[in-house]
Amino acid sequence: MLILSRAMALVSLLLLLLCMGAARKNNKAGRKSPRLQKLLTGSGHGFCGIFLLLTGLAHGIAAGRRPGMISGKVAWMLLLVLVIFSLIARKRLSGPWRRLHRYLAIGACLLVAVHVICAGAGIF
Repeated sequence: MLILSRAMALVSLLLLLLCMGAARKNNKAGRKSPRLQKLLTGSGHGFCGIFLLLTGLAHGIAAGRRPGMISGKVAWMLLLVLVIFSLIARKRLSGPWRRLHRYLAIGACLLVAVHVICAGAGIF
């Protein structure tokens, strides 16, 4: 189970980085590759968010009772809130909704960073 947990953790981190790439949709890589641009901004971004939520859940189940469990649950719950708000306001993601989405995404990234540090150090 440890190998599966680590594989899911790696996939989750890669998906998180890909989702956060939407904030930098005007970067050089996005301009050179239309597929990457579509993945970062179009329906691929939402798919990556939902898939991130599912791989994070699979990672948590496979990890079992290990250090970092509490911080992982908190980070996963914030990701869940982020996805739920995104699904509710899918068509209205402008103004306050976009700002809320951005703040929740930054909070989720910070919590994931805290989780990685806590799990690596063997703390809660």
